[in-house]
Amino acid sequence: MKGQEKKFLGETPLDFSKSELPTTDPFVISFEKDGYQARDVSILPTNQTHTIVRVSLLPTIAGTGDAGLVRMRTSLKLIFDAQEKTARKNYVGALATLSELEKIEPKLPETHVVRGSIYVLLKRNEEAKAEWEKALALDPSLDSIKARLGTMVDSVVKP
Repeated sequence: MKGQEKKFLGETPLDFSKSELPTTDPFVISFEKDGYQARDVSILPTNQTHTIVRVSLLPTIAGTGDAGLVRMRTSLKLIFDAQEKTARKNYVGALATLSELEKIEPKLPETHVVRGSIYVLLKRNEEAKAEWEKALALDPSLDSIKARLGTMVDSVVKP
């Protein structure tokens, strides 16, 4: 590809006409956000008037090297501990474990997914909804959480 220099195009959502494209050749758009893994998307200009590109960026879970590996293992252990405590109906302990996890990895959507599920078990649906919305804000690709929220809204609307 010609020219490897980066050019800032703006913040999402981006909207520009075909004439504003940087080239008529294939090119790459790099999506970057602090605290998230960058993603490069190859674009092949077409004769279409619009091209829609949807990209979900995943949060950066761990740093590089041995320290990052330790953080990742610790995070996984805490998630499993919270799930095990939940299975034993130790909800207070599970919520405390999730709070510990959130201090280590504040952008980990699974923390909010599990916490929301515990709140459902405790019949604290508004808090569950808030947690699942936080999870979706961190990772919009969580289709199972979208479905749970939809079911939750349906059950509130229907008598």
